[in-house]
Amino acid sequence: MLIDRVTSKRIQPNEVACIQSGRYALIGKEFDESYEQSLILEPNIPAKVEGKFSSEVGFAQLSDELFTNDDILRAEQQLKVIYDAIYQINAKFDASDLKRFSHFLPPEVSKNITPNELDIGIEEAFSNGVLFQINSSPRMSMRYDTELLPTSRVKRYANNYQAHLVAHSECWQQRTIVGIVPKKLMAKVSEDEVAIYENIVYARLIDNLFNYLTMYQLRLEEIVTFIGKFGTLDSGNKDHRYITQLTQDWGRAYEDSDETMEQLQVQTESTLEKVKSSIRKLSQLRSDKLYQAIPRTAKVPMELKQTNILVHDKNYRRAAKIWRVWLKNANTDRLSPQKLLEQKQRNFIQYQSYVDQTLRQVFVNLGWSLTKASKGYKLSHDNTFGLELEHSNKGEWRLVRKENLIARMVLLSEPLVEEISENELSTGELLICPENNTVSENDDIIVISPIDLHGKEKLAGKLQQQILKVIISEYLTDFKVKLPTAIDELYQGKFDYSLSDEELSIARKHANTDLYGAIVTKSNISKYLKQCPVCSQQAHESNIQQSSESYFNASCRNKECKATWTLDVKRALFILNDGNLSNGRFSFNIHLDHQLFESEGNSSNLHSASSITNMS
Repeated sequence: MLIDRVTSKRIQPNEVACIQSGRYALIGKEFDESYEQSLILEPNIPAKVEGKFSSEVGFAQLSDELFTNDDILRAEQQLKVIYDAIYQINAKFDASDLKRFSHFLPPEVSKNITPNELDIGIEEAFSNGVLFQINSSPRMSMRYDTELLPTSRVKRYANNYQAHLVAHSECWQQRTIVGIVPKKLMAKVSEDEVAIYENIVYARLIDNLFNYLTMYQLRLEEIVTFIGKFGTLDSGNKDHRYITQLTQDWGRAYEDSDETMEQLQVQTESTLEKVKSSIRKLSQLRSDKLYQAIPRTAKVPMELKQTNILVHDKNYRRAAKIWRVWLKNANTDRLSPQKLLEQKQRNFIQYQSYVDQTLRQVFVNLGWSLTKASKGYKLSHDNTFGLELEHSNKGEWRLVRKENLIARMVLLSEPLVEEISENELSTGELLICPENNTVSENDDIIVISPIDLHGKEKLAGKLQQQILKVIISEYLTDFKVKLPTAIDELYQGKFDYSLSDEELSIARKHANTDLYGAIVTKSNISKYLKQCPVCSQQAHESNIQQSSESYFNASCRNKECKATWTLDVKRALFILNDGNLSNGRFSFNIHLDHQLFESEGNSSNLHSASSITNMS
């Protein structure tokens, strides 16, 4: 049996048509302490279940029909940038430090941009012209081939010219008494041999440097693109609060750093230009005669032979030195399937830690306080009511209120390449991944990574909406029992369930424990709904417009926030600011459950315990 981590369903291996790396996991208590080892990650299918899959089942890949080879290479290098940054972020911040934590690209990424030994070697090679000198004056050997030529053109006889002449009368001019006058003879023809070992080394060095720099260019372009997107936020019609939040998030990454975002941008763009220049020069060498004369199939071992030319020729000696530096710095050793699996298991642990800290920071941004608990964290909002965030270190988080699921978040540490249909994720379920390479748009798939600008705020908006849906539903659900007259009178003339401390004291005297708990909860929710969903400040009475229990509009008194929000029960809507869904937690509209609003007839106040749940 397997667990489909996306749907939480148990399935048989033979039910799987295609394997999305990281989606499925083995079931067993032996994985409780090392869950990452239960994951089925490309390229390994565990031996214990391999025979149970269909023989045609393989890991999902990017479609060749939809993606070019360049697209695939770019996605691979993007993932490398992402995980390099995640490892640096996790090493930089303590897991409990939500105040300083930043999920965006850290300044430490500049270490990956600083020229290494190979970059310096390539730059020196072009400065002193080593590769161009070899290209213009290559070493060659003399090759002798045998060829049948007219006698007048023969300069050197082949070793077997006499035997050939005797056996081939068609090559005779005439036969005389004393012998044969030849018309054609087998001759030795000399020709310069370019494809010698040292020139094969040269050609393959050009290829290796070209591939190395091309991958480097793709990684640099990912960083430049991210910085560029960040720089154009103001022109993207985004909410000013949204832009401020993103600016603060990335700014925290540089609080204790001597570097600035501007320096990172200048360094990245400068390095990118140098890399592009080197690639252009290598492309020029690849189009010249020497490179073209070396067969593409001609290979040399990674470890070079010490030939006379590579040792004594100045230019070839320098080329051999660059080869050895490339071998040392370019990670040429392909990981074995087992090593690759272990690397991906480490990535799962790192990504889970990164997302967990990002998620907890989201709740802090939403105004919740977090306290460590046995199953994860307890969340409280202004000491009014609470939620629980359950996390079992299995790449899954569950947001719960009174054992009712508000939201479920499941993590894939691998790029998503398999299409996830909307019916595979139930309402309130979110799939988080570092890279989404699918073509369909599923709003419940959220990319969280150091180079994704909007993922965190999209997640915050989704969670805020789910919390409000559940809280409003609970608020509009009627009391389970008829209210005592003394308590019912407390709601006379009110448009919500908010009670003062004095009124709660009266209710306490006339209610049993369960009823009093429900009364307090509804009072707390009333106050919560009048708190700003953006900055959590309580709206002043003068900023609340409410003429009936079915509608209110409020505005934040925080001059830096100025958010507005509306609960319209008749239209089954909750609207924050302009309702634009592209601004994360700062603007949205929620379509509430119409079943809560069965028509009864308009009522101007809370005369009965059921009136608020029966608004039309």
